[in-house]
Amino acid sequence: MNRAGWAVVGIVAFTLLRGAIWAAIIPPLDAPDEPSHLIAVAQIQAYRQLPVAVILDPNTVGADSTLRPAPVMAYLAAHNYTHFRALPYESTQPPLYAALCALLTLPLADGDPATLLYGCRLVSVLLGALTVFAAARAAATLTPTAPAFALGVPLALALWPQFAFQTATVTNDIGLDLAGAGLAWAWAAALRAPAAPRRPWLLGLLTGLGLLTKLTVLATLPATALVLLGRAVLTGRPSAVGGQENDAGALAATPNQSAAISLRAERRPVRAVRLLREAVITGGVAAALVAPWLIRNQRVYGEPTGSAAMFRVIHSIYTTRLHLAAETRIIIPPLGDFLWYSFSSAWAVFGWRTRFLPEPFYWLAGALTLAGVSGAVIWAARCLRRRLLTASQTWILAVYALMALAALAGYIAYTLTTDGSLQGRYTFVALVPFAVIGVGGVLGGPDSPRARRLCAGAALGSLVALQIAAWWRIGQAGL
Repeated sequence: MNRAGWAVVGIVAFTLLRGAIWAAIIPPLDAPDEPSHLIAVAQIQAYRQLPVAVILDPNTVGADSTLRPAPVMAYLAAHNYTHFRALPYESTQPPLYAALCALLTLPLADGDPATLLYGCRLVSVLLGALTVFAAARAAATLTPTAPAFALGVPLALALWPQFAFQTATVTNDIGLDLAGAGLAWAWAAALRAPAAPRRPWLLGLLTGLGLLTKLTVLATLPATALVLLGRAVLTGRPSAVGGQENDAGALAATPNQSAAISLRAERRPVRAVRLLREAVITGGVAAALVAPWLIRNQRVYGEPTGSAAMFRVIHSIYTTRLHLAAETRIIIPPLGDFLWYSFSSAWAVFGWRTRFLPEPFYWLAGALTLAGVSGAVIWAARCLRRRLLTASQTWILAVYALMALAALAGYIAYTLTTDGSLQGRYTFVALVPFAVIGVGGVLGGPDSPRARRLCAGAALGSLVALQIAAWWRIGQAGL
């Protein structure tokens, strides 16, 4: 293993260690929806089946709902979690995360909810470390000869405070993060090797598993469609292998060499058939995984998601809180609140969205975000002007940009139609594209080596400062 490989091992090990420590010091149940996720896990362990939860209003479940285990309910009540926060609304979510927690914590199933809670948090720690590893592989697949970028992406993710908080709490968001990172890696691999026949099967598998984790994975479908289109296009032209970093820090295409694999050009009808075949394979595999759950929901709830009633209750909570008429279809929060709470909660807001960092750290996060995005725009323009990217790299970056836009658009739509809580974590299905854009902008925006080093150092220092502030805030909460 080379030095870059050992560096990735170190980043993943840091994620594991930090997650285990935070899992121990974060107060019990002090994370969004953690009590309800714990109920879902306990129900699966206790009754050996997927739970049913009919949410009637913010305080009531239907009589045909699965019983909530008494030890867990007593544990919640002892920590003052009652009414809505003790409802099993997360039992309506796709079941994969809760089922995985229930399975992996079976050796700890001694009837103690506190032990179960910590065991489930350790499952999240493991999933968080796998997310960082997948991010590292996605970055290395995009640009295998630019080690600063390939290490910068997983490092940025590991130091991202809000992601770090998710790795240490019981939440299916961490399963969503892993699904998004796994797809980002699979997208890059599918476009770097467009003739590889098994990639559509993998894309379908990851999509199906992701949808069984959280419905937010629906936002990845346009990006997967673009990947399949890119494979059809790239298979019809010669392709260079790999890329290299030039003196300006951009990803430069290497010339075709005799050892490079040239793909036989295909006529358009042949490529169209290939595109259709791969789309059917991808969609078929995903559908085969998700269909049993959808059919079960249709039978139990009368609609395929199982979450429609829960979403209606959440919508009613925010129309009431904002003093809107009950029949209001669109929730429009004040623009200032939307921008501030969405941004801050995407970076670092802990507990039940009540534990903020000191304000200067959000200004630091804002400067870091601005530097990354503006640098990415400058870098993209330079690459287009100088033709510095291989065709496959161009397609991968286009897919990541589409994924980032889809995540933001989905978040806005969900906020306006359902949930006015303004939680930036709802965009984290695109964590890897966000990190690629930010790290690529910091490393590729400046046009001189000295400026790049200064920007990279400042960005790393900012992330370390945010991480230290997060440790301090988490430590405060644990006292």
